[in-house]
Amino acid sequence: MSTPPRSSRELTEETKLDVSIALQALARLGKLPRGTINLVATRFGIDRSTVRKVWRCYQQGSMKSRKKGRVCRKHRHKIQDIIAKIREVPQGQRTTKRDLSLATGLSISTLSRALHKGIMTRRSSRLKPLLTDANKNQRMDFCSSHAVLTEDDVAAYRSTVTESVAPVDDPPPSPDRVPPGP
Repeated sequence: MSTPPRSSRELTEETKLDVSIALQALARLGKLPRGTINLVATRFGIDRSTVRKVWRCYQQGSMKSRKKGRVCRKHRHKIQDIIAKIREVPQGQRTTKRDLSLATGLSISTLSRALHKGIMTRRSSRLKPLLTDANKNQRMDFCSSHAVLTEDDVAAYRSTVTESVAPVDDPPPSPDRVPPGP
């Protein structure tokens, strides 16, 4: 009797747990009666050898997948090797990934992966100075040369600026305030 095909090759943790609970419910004095594995295999639609493996793992106390963490392709360079090679390169040759790749012998994709994983970080030594007064005046002249303003616009702007800014000579007299006497 063949079992129906599953959607994925590996059993999920929940399915393994359900199979082990079903087997535990049918166990007598820690042993499975004859035909129990076949019964559970047909109930869950998996092969009897899979049920047997799940039961053995359950008895040993390790239900987690042994593949987890070991399923990807092995990396060519270890993290410590990448860090050591980058540290050997002088600071002046670390400007771009291409320069760093030529100096270390690592590929650009390996360096990009290391950057994405956080093994190395980007740093910029470029300092951007603040604008000087001459640069500020030059930028204002450039912007004003492109602005199309009429004399009415300029007059309206000046009137709003002068109205909003009051001279601060003396504060207005307050009725609660007593003037200083002789």
